[in-house]
Amino acid sequence: MVKRGGLRGVLLLGPPAGGKSTITQALHDLDPRFVLLRVLRVGVERGEEYHVITEDQLQVLRAAGRIILETRNGDRGYAIDAHPIDHMTTAELIPVVHVANCADLRSLTSWADWLSVLLWVPREVCEQRARRRGDPDVAETLKAWEEAAADIAEHECDGLFHLRLTTSRMTIEEAAGQIADAFTVLGRSPSREGIAGQRPTA
Repeated sequence: MVKRGGLRGVLLLGPPAGGKSTITQALHDLDPRFVLLRVLRVGVERGEEYHVITEDQLQVLRAAGRIILETRNGDRGYAIDAHPIDHMTTAELIPVVHVANCADLRSLTSWADWLSVLLWVPREVCEQRARRRGDPDVAETLKAWEEAAADIAEHECDGLFHLRLTTSRMTIEEAAGQIADAFTVLGRSPSREGIAGQRPTA
């Protein structure tokens, strides 16, 4: 796969209740160029963050060489199509992608340059937010937090993230502002380096 030139957009990774959806909306409110990329999903529709397709449709996209990331979570399939990203950047929009794990983040950064952001939240805050938003299975949410935390801890030293934000220690608007500023700085840097955010704490 040939790596795309130029800075593509923003990758947001973090445990459940870290603020990916609310910060994405805050980014769009701050600068309408920031737009959520709807991930392809095979299976039952859930929320507005996915574009639901069939296995046959996914196979067509795969055969055309358009799928740049594909992952499975049990019986659910997720994928990212390169064409919407290319169309968005051509239109001078900035795709914001919610990433499930560090392996997926690494795959996307091998395809193109992105601003990679870790949105961290402590376990107790995750539980509080899960209860506040009415999660049907808080225990499952906390299990997902533990899995995400283990994945992040394993890869944290690999320099995967340009920016690390503990979202329980700042407002949504502050987080969005830091991400927007970091994207501007990174876009001006030929080496795509030189940004350091606060290191998350437990």
